[in-house]
Amino acid sequence: MTQTMLREVAEAVNKAPAGAWINGSEMQVRDVFAVFRRKAYEKALQMRTDAAQAAFSPGGCSDGQTLAEQGS
Repeated sequence: MTQTMLREVAEAVNKAPAGAWINGSEMQVRDVFAVFRRKAYEKALQMRTDAAQAAFSPGGCSDGQTLAEQGS
């Protein structure tokens, strides 16, 4: 993803008119980074969800404690 993103940024800057590189590419670059930001955030949320699901024990406590022992 990173190489593709950088390629898209370079392409936007290279296509911008001479003397107007920022004005001619700023919106395209912003859009490229918006997509990257969204994908990175989605990945982070998925990783957090996966970790929470992996820690969940549907049978109760996994270390041998009973529910009464947990409360103390």
